[in-house]
Amino acid sequence: GALAAHRTAGRLDLRLGHHAWSAVREGDGFAVHAVDRREAPPETAVVLRAARLLVATGAYDRQLPFPGWDLPGVLTAGGMQALLKGSGVAAGSRVALGGTGPFLLPVAAGLAARGVEVVAVCEAAHPRGWLRHPGPLLSNPGKWAEGAGYAATLVRHRVPVRPRTAIVAAEGDERVTSVRIA
Repeated sequence: GALAAHRTAGRLDLRLGHHAWSAVREGDGFAVHAVDRREAPPETAVVLRAARLLVATGAYDRQLPFPGWDLPGVLTAGGMQALLKGSGVAAGSRVALGGTGPFLLPVAAGLAARGVEVVAVCEAAHPRGWLRHPGPLLSNPGKWAEGAGYAATLVRHRVPVRPRTAIVAAEGDERVTSVRIA
């Protein structure tokens, strides 16, 4: 695509594996203070300078409040995935996942593969909704295979996927002990 052409022409300097904490105007450009996370510890602090800057931060969790959402043990799917992938730590031994979108599948599959009992994946949307906008799915055939792998893991671990279902409350006194779904 267009970004690849700019990179080939030398007009784009792609920096993956960096954790930026500050970008400030400096003269006609920018100074980006970051940590190069590709290096083994100790990570290297760097200052990147550029005339123009495009920051692609990726997706983020959007937590909608519900009763009990602030109890210890309630985490976002992204938080669970970060713990699992970044530190090799499974968030608990028994988990119910809720939300919407395909990101729930790799999180549930990763947790199940680590021995966590995933009691439910509550997908708020109906899967047919993805068919209304098939472009992203059709243009990424590799995602079909990836999704099939996640589905196989969920079937192997007998993880129930509940479409059109949401976690509406987390219950417990000092920590979450159960969830209510609707």
